[in-house]
Amino acid sequence: MRVGKKVVNENITRGGRTTMKTELDTRALLNVKEMCEYLGIGQTKARELLSNPANGFTVRIGNRLYAHKGRLDHWLLNQILS
Repeated sequence: MRVGKKVVNENITRGGRTTMKTELDTRALLNVKEMCEYLGIGQTKARELLSNPANGFTVRIGNRLYAHKGRLDHWLLNQILS
């Protein structure tokens, strides 16, 4: 499995299965490019989502926008269930 240039070759065994753990699995904040890879969306849509602070997952540091991964997952689950 390849996620951009940030692949960690760390195999984790859980319940008899071996899975590949990537750096995206451990990050708390995702930049626009990482958010696109994580959700499978384009940069325009990612920036549109991040520009709305009411979503609850947008984090602004200086002039940069990031998605808080835990809150993004929660928001996504709410979108699926509603």
